[in-house]
Amino acid sequence: MSRPKNILLLCPDEMKASALGCYGQTQPSSPFIDQLARRSTVFEQCHTVHPKCSPSRAALVTGQYPHVNGHRTLDLLVRSHEINLVRELRQAGYQTALVGKNHTADPETLAAMFDHHGQDEGKHALENPAHPAPPGSYLVGQEPAPLEDFRDYRNTSAALRWIDEERDAEKPFFMWLNWNSPHPPYGVPAPFYGRIDRSTIELPPQDDPATKALYQTELACSYRMDKMTDEDWRDMVATYLEMVMFIDAEVARIHA
Repeated sequence: MSRPKNILLLCPDEMKASALGCYGQTQPSSPFIDQLARRSTVFEQCHTVHPKCSPSRAALVTGQYPHVNGHRTLDLLVRSHEINLVRELRQAGYQTALVGKNHTADPETLAAMFDHHGQDEGKHALENPAHPAPPGSYLVGQEPAPLEDFRDYRNTSAALRWIDEERDAEKPFFMWLNWNSPHPPYGVPAPFYGRIDRSTIELPPQDDPATKALYQTELACSYRMDKMTDEDWRDMVATYLEMVMFIDAEVARIHA
């Protein structure tokens, strides 16, 4: 019998399909992923079953809709009585590892799923006093920390270290690497920040607040979106795409 294949699950957070060239993005945000897509299977009708992080991850590992087991929001995590993919792989002989944030299972279940859990490391600023965007808008722009100290860069390094040096080479492995990018705060370190020409960013039409529910307008105001200029918006969109560009480079690091 042939040895089971190793499994590598790479999960950027809040990276929409339209941010990638293989799904139509015209900015140069994902050259490596696009190259990978040309020789891979690309799903054109793949949709998340929930807009929040933990419920969508619960569905990913259990194969059930979030409402089936009450995973309605962030703190309602997978529990020990629920059958899940990772625990099944571990029981079948895989060595399992999670690097990055959990947002999937409660502590008891997490311990039963993974042989190794590398916690978030490194830095990711919530604000940048040097950036002119309104405070509280989550627009950081250039991440103050150098690339080598950036949280997602260090998580990639931790995953590579486990794969190359720390795992049991006699066993097949399942590695789940969870990156925070391009989830806000919208900030990315040099050399990625500033690669996209802000003048090429086309802004979508602005909604009339009078047509929105009070909850939506209050939420927008709480993040100072009502104070942002068109220049701020262009920088936010460009920074988001540069965060995708950073993730693209991290995928290339993993595949090197």
